[in-house]
Amino acid sequence: MSQKKDIEYLDVLDEFGNITGIVKSREEAKRDKDYYRIVFLWMYNPKLKKILIQRRSMNKETAPNRWDLTVGGHVQARESSIDAIIRETKEEIGIDISDDCITKVLEVKPNEKKPKFTDIYFVIKEVDIDDIKLQLEEVSEVKYVSLDELVEIYRNDNPDFINHSFFPELIDIVSKLIK
Repeated sequence: MSQKKDIEYLDVLDEFGNITGIVKSREEAKRDKDYYRIVFLWMYNPKLKKILIQRRSMNKETAPNRWDLTVGGHVQARESSIDAIIRETKEEIGIDISDDCITKVLEVKPNEKKPKFTDIYFVIKEVDIDDIKLQLEEVSEVKYVSLDELVEIYRNDNPDFINHSFFPELIDIVSKLIK
């Protein structure tokens, strides 16, 4: 017996990232190639000097079973970007974070291939991997890796990892934040 997934509603944005007042389901927004916003988070553990990454669930329609940033998801209708990343972090890995410890480090503008605005956040937090509670529909496992390991993964275009176009810029920004 299959489980019906809740419908996600997104704010449709204009080409500058402003909310238009139109709300569509995620499927409709993608079908119509509307602009919308997604969020990602990298969580850095200063004690380990490593970044937490996740392996996406086999059930994901996009990039199943591939390694990705710590957390990611869609900004829902009437939700701010920062509230979305707080919600996604709690949902996907069971960790509470607050807006006073999160830094927005990058905003990636949409292009013709991907009509989404992408907000990328960074947080420094000591999290024991045993305290993480995975949302198995979204995430199959997590692990800590060093920034140097991530650079090598990107350089080698490792097929087990999602190779985001913003990755070089993100690595540059994060390397400055953790020094």
